[in-house]
Amino acid sequence: MHLAHRQALRINAAARAFVLLAIGGPLLWGQDRGGLLGLAVLGALWVGLVPVEQRARSRPLLLTVLESAAVTTTCLLALSSSPAILGALAAPPFVAGLR
Repeated sequence: MHLAHRQALRINAAARAFVLLAIGGPLLWGQDRGGLLGLAVLGALWVGLVPVEQRARSRPLLLTVLESAAVTTTCLLALSSSPAILGALAAPPFVAGLR
């Protein structure tokens, strides 16, 4: 794996972790169980994306579309309990720009 690709993967993971921490703070403070469940789903999704992202260098557009769809679906399902989860919608375009 090239050094530039590894650095991009680290930056992507750091951006996703930042989003989880930024959203997790208000959700924990407000003790919002539905929002925390949505955040846990997003965390699991992004942890699962790391190995896929390492292997799928030839199809970054497909990975971007799938990640965006999964994050949007999760946010829509968790929206009724917490609007703070909408902050996660900023991560896929940012990560796609890094790709």
